[in-house]
Amino acid sequence: MCDCITKVNELIVKERDIRLCSTTNLATGISKVAITTEAIAGHKKPKGYHLIPSYCPFCGEKYPE
Repeated sequence: MCDCITKVNELIVKERDIRLCSTTNLATGISKVAITTEAIAGHKKPKGYHLIPSYCPFCGEKYPE
């Protein structure tokens, strides 16, 4: 499994004081990047989404199941 979450977080914390949203499976301990969206005020469906990709968005490696 790749360690892109750690590498990217180290870089952006130093440069921008921000970090990636991620989720960790408590049974396996595997962390994945979480892609979150937010609703735009005034639109018909004001709902945000929380997406968990199957592949690392940085290196393209498939996350373990």
